[in-house]
Amino acid sequence: MAKASAAKPGVGGGIWTAPKGSTLPTDASTALDAAFKSLGYVSDAGVQRNISRDSNVIHAWGGDPVAVLSNNKVETFKFKLIEPSNVDVLGLTFGEATGDLTAGISVKSKASISTPRAFCISTIMADDVHQRIVIPEAVVTDIGEIVYVDNDVVGFDITITALADDQGNTAYEYQKTVTAAAGGNT
Repeated sequence: MAKASAAKPGVGGGIWTAPKGSTLPTDASTALDAAFKSLGYVSDAGVQRNISRDSNVIHAWGGDPVAVLSNNKVETFKFKLIEPSNVDVLGLTFGEATGDLTAGISVKSKASISTPRAFCISTIMADDVHQRIVIPEAVVTDIGEIVYVDNDVVGFDITITALADDQGNTAYEYQKTVTAAAGGNT
C-alpha cells in the first residue's frame, strides 16, 4: 500500500553542499563526508524540484506513434536560504565569502559563472523514512531579488541546475527507514 508523506528537513539541516569531486553519499543514512557544509535554515516553502524534458513523438503514416526521441532534460532545484550570516550561504549566493562574525565576514559578488558544486538534500518523511537527493554537480543559475526589510527575514532565492555526471545522471535518490535506535545522520 502506498503512503502519502510530507517532507521535513533532515537532521542538522536540509541542504548541504561540498566542492565538486567530494565523496558523495550512496545511501540515505551514512554520515556525510566532512566536506559537506550545511546551508542552514531554508524557508518554509521547502525545496522545489523541476524536471523538464523536451521530447519529439515520431508518428508513422496513419498517425500511430512509433517512437519518442528525447532531445534534452533539465533538472533544477529551487529553495530560499534564510541565514544571511552563514558564510557558506553567502559564498554560494555571491561567489566568494570568507571569515566569521567574530573576525568579520568578507563577501565578493563575482561576475563570473558559479563554480560547480555537489549538493545533498536530506528529508525525513512519514514512518522515519530518510530520503537523500544527491546532486553530484550543479551550478547556481538564478538568484532571486534580495529584499532587506524590517518585517521579514533576509533570504536568498537560489535555483541550481544539475549537470550530468560521467554516467549521464543529474541526481541520485536514496530512501531508507531509520529509527532513532538505529541512529543515522542525514
